[in-house]
Amino acid sequence: MPNPLKGFVRLITENQKEGIVVAEIGVGKGDTTVAYLDIVKKNNGKVFAIDHFCGNRWARERDMFCWNFDNNKQAYDFFNERIKQWRDIVTIFWMDRLDALDYIQAKSLDICFIDAGHTYSEVTADIMGYMVKVKSGGILCGHDCESFDEVGKFTKEELNQDYVNGRHCGVIEAVFDCFGKEVELIEDAVWVKRL
Repeated sequence: MPNPLKGFVRLITENQKEGIVVAEIGVGKGDTTVAYLDIVKKNNGKVFAIDHFCGNRWARERDMFCWNFDNNKQAYDFFNERIKQWRDIVTIFWMDRLDALDYIQAKSLDICFIDAGHTYSEVTADIMGYMVKVKSGGILCGHDCESFDEVGKFTKEELNQDYVNGRHCGVIEAVFDCFGKEVELIEDAVWVKRL
């Protein structure tokens, strides 16, 4: 059953404007993507959907989120079919999230949502790489930042894993190290930094 991230969809809704440009890093099966595409289309905007379509290794190993594809071609085809009525506003980058940086102009994004790799090094690289792609006054945000209560207490092993004991240690620590507490945490463990 589709389960879009309501916090991110609300963020787009509240910040919609004519010509809005959104990048979603890590689209997966597109549950969240299809929930906001009508808003972007209504505003004559565009979306960059970036994913390697290999899924999240941690989730695949635990059969989470019904990732039932045998290969990334099946996953890509599934996503492409889901967004077909919006193909005029969606550009799919079927590649590694950092490789996609070469195709996105600096200061061109109104909203950039990061939800790809979840280790400390992956999230830090995504924040640093995509921050320069967001316009002044734009929003850099992402998923899986539950709270900052345990910042500085995670082990190196925890920071290098996707998910440990109900939290995404690498995401939490990376977001905090990049921005401190100058980040808003909203529903669905979405973090928001206005630039």
